[in-house]
Amino acid sequence: MFPICSPPQEFSTGEEIYAMTLFNDCYNSSMVMVHKMDYVDTTHCHDYYRRVELDIETMWPIHLVCAKGVKGGHCIWRSGTALVIRDDGQWKLLGLGVYGPGCQSPSRFLDYGMYHYWVQRSITRIGQPAITRIAPNHLIVRRTTTNIPRFGHCDPEEQRMEIFSDRTTVVPPYTEFGEFDQIANVYYNVTLLHNVDYHCIIIKVWHVFKTTATPVMTIHRFKTKPEENTTRSDIHYFVDIKSRQTCTFEVIAYGAAVHPEEEIELDYTIPT
Repeated sequence: MFPICSPPQEFSTGEEIYAMTLFNDCYNSSMVMVHKMDYVDTTHCHDYYRRVELDIETMWPIHLVCAKGVKGGHCIWRSGTALVIRDDGQWKLLGLGVYGPGCQSPSRFLDYGMYHYWVQRSITRIGQPAITRIAPNHLIVRRTTTNIPRFGHCDPEEQRMEIFSDRTTVVPPYTEFGEFDQIANVYYNVTLLHNVDYHCIIIKVWHVFKTTATPVMTIHRFKTKPEENTTRSDIHYFVDIKSRQTCTFEVIAYGAAVHPEEEIELDYTIPT
């Protein structure tokens, strides 16, 4: 299955447009029905739905495109029927259908061009990491296939599957008199893989012996090329730990592998 491209920069209503629907069972069929379409004036479209008593206000897209099949016939189309144009050998998306009459009846489509940039912005937020600082020595990192970031402590449902853990003890250098000589500066590399949903990563450091001081921890992202800043890229960090006393550093990651959908070959015939 290949993605349909974004709308063309410009086109006229005289160009050929098509509606694409899956044949019968949308879950099991690989056959795409392609219907040649004609534009329908918005006023005529409203008149039709009033006449057949299907003029339900909530079913009308704010930004509307109407079209009907050239060959006619009677059918009902599911929500999500794609209204497309063939441009330079590529299918380009014009609209997404509303559940209701199709074929020879005027069908309503959401004008995708009005939402294209919003969709682009939403997609770019998918897979972006979200970092919460709970305390100077306590960080929470998340990266999932959602465009809505989540912050704060790990919730129980995020901690169902542990996928990685590590713990190590850091000892600062001593003087010849057995005293701490200087601040220990330790670096720990962290890589977030592109094919894993990191529901919650807990990064903590604490002193082994009781003290009023707290070790300090910061996280930094390695510089990347612009083409690597995508939802399908690995992200590389390093954690910088500073402490004058013996401390323990711990990382626990919860999440699950992301399995991409299998590519499906769809069959279709362009009507003449």
